[in-house]
Amino acid sequence: MALGGGTWLTQNKVLPGTYVVFSSVAKASATLSDRGYAAAPFKLSWGPENEVFAVTSGEFQKNSKAIFGYAYDHPKMLALREIFLHATTVYCYRLGSGANKATNTFAEAKYPGVRGNDITIKIAANVDNGDLWDVSTYLDGTCIETQTVADAKDLAANDYVVFKNSAQLSTTAGVALTGGTDTTNITGDHHQAFLDKIEAYSFNALCCPASDATTVKLYAAYTERVRDEVGAKFQLIAWQPSTVDYEGVIGVWNTASHATISGVDENALVYWATGAHASRRQTAQSGSIPRSSRGTHTSSASASTQPARAPISSEETNGISQATIATRGSRAAVSELAMPRMAPAGPSRSDTIRGTRPPNARSSR
Repeated sequence: MALGGGTWLTQNKVLPGTYVVFSSVAKASATLSDRGYAAAPFKLSWGPENEVFAVTSGEFQKNSKAIFGYAYDHPKMLALREIFLHATTVYCYRLGSGANKATNTFAEAKYPGVRGNDITIKIAANVDNGDLWDVSTYLDGTCIETQTVADAKDLAANDYVVFKNSAQLSTTAGVALTGGTDTTNITGDHHQAFLDKIEAYSFNALCCPASDATTVKLYAAYTERVRDEVGAKFQLIAWQPSTVDYEGVIGVWNTASHATISGVDENALVYWATGAHASRRQTAQSGSIPRSSRGTHTSSASASTQPARAPISSEETNGISQATIATRGSRAAVSELAMPRMAPAGPSRSDTIRGTRPPNARSSR
């Protein structure tokens, strides 16, 4: 039995007495609550570092710019739009560390990253009271907030900047913040830091956004340990986990592309698959392929969350799921992943990424 949790499989005690199994409240099974909870790390240019923060789908739609630095429809929000197509709550984590905050004479960006360089501070004398100053914060040329104060020490931090109380206010047409940088090299240590942080949370699906086999193995080993030794039940969604053979891993074998956004990562479909699996509840369907006790699950463009079973080939299913996968409540985002029954542009498919199954994708029983 693991300290603080675990699975007591059998009564193998010899000495008489009372044995107690301790279970951490923070690690309560996700089956005790509604589905729709996902955990995923992201490459971001805005937001806190080394911290897990929960975001709901409603918060993302309404406050995307304040939380992640960009509007909902911005190309940099593609991964988040994909996962929130189905997930209701995502435990987000910003990969990397050591990014720099943008700054100027009057303020410093709230978070590190290049997004801070798009912030400008404009100061003007108040038209009604010449002893007061109107201090405005602009993002991409749009005024976000204006405060009227007598001195810099009266300025309150907002969602984008922390003002410098020692600054001397003076009229300016606009001073941009500069010096903000992103983490350029994401390493295995950054992914390990995310896994260490996320272990205290309960969720239904875990996303591995890496494309290299070593990092995928790291996520798979973490998943196997936490599922089998700690007792947390979730599944990992990873891209082409060809060296992984574990029932807790769902493989996405598609390479992704986008009609209008260039430079999309080839493994970008894992975010959509994570959200879809986190929110789905599975029901049996006649004619479905039998499940096996082990084996990495496979995914295709038209069915990115296959039920628990051994890998199947595209020839056997024609790329179509053989199980009914429905989301919580009556949401129309996903009702069934048998694509011929739905319009080609139906809401059950990723509306921003399309996948193409590579000709050399694994095909095995």
